[in-house]
Amino acid sequence: MGVAHTGESVPEPFNIQVPTTPTVFKMWTYGAKRNSELKTFRRMTLAEAKALSSGDHIWFIAIDGTARRLKVNGRVRRWRRSPDRFEVPVKYGMREYAAFDNTDLIRMLVELSTPKSPQ
Repeated sequence: MGVAHTGESVPEPFNIQVPTTPTVFKMWTYGAKRNSELKTFRRMTLAEAKALSSGDHIWFIAIDGTARRLKVNGRVRRWRRSPDRFEVPVKYGMREYAAFDNTDLIRMLVELSTPKSPQ
């Protein structure tokens, strides 16, 4: 039940371009208007996520699209049988705790340091 290709162009609704995610991008950080800043980030790699230790700070993309800073709240769990699997316990604010795993790796960010301009 295939459709024969006639050489015609694909109609506009079906000509979908999938956007590629950039390796370096800028996002607004979470906070009040006076505390929000535009920072440069890149996605965290699997090796960087596995190398985190307690007390490190990481950034992630929240549901509202802003970047938020978290603190690693314990050791990173790794599995011998599945070397690509990990779990990072994190803390946000005063009372919010969570754990990031492989499904959340796309939301984890690394802030790129910007050189300070001499003044």
